[in-house]
Amino acid sequence: SPYIHRVGILFGIIGIFALATKWVADNPDIDTKSVSGIVFFIYAIHDPWLVASCGRVVEFLLPTGQWSLILGYFLTGCVIVASGIVLYKILNKLMPRVIGVMVGKRI
Repeated sequence: SPYIHRVGILFGIIGIFALATKWVADNPDIDTKSVSGIVFFIYAIHDPWLVASCGRVVEFLLPTGQWSLILGYFLTGCVIVASGIVLYKILNKLMPRVIGVMVGKRI
């Protein structure tokens, strides 16, 4: 449903801003520029992965109601973000120059 998608985006944006604000306030010694590569990488990969996986999640979980559909939608997003972070760290260790070009770092 397009309404669930729009509500998910709205709550996702609000939630991410709230979490980021709390994280920056709780960790003043961390340079926020150091995570910008991860943030851009997740931004770049999340949509194709989300589109490809949402149908699979619905087929796998077979939601019985609206709440299970919403839970599956949010759970998919969390798994994609976590997978993106792990993939970024692996690629950054194996191919730091390639990942640097992908996220806009100067070489």
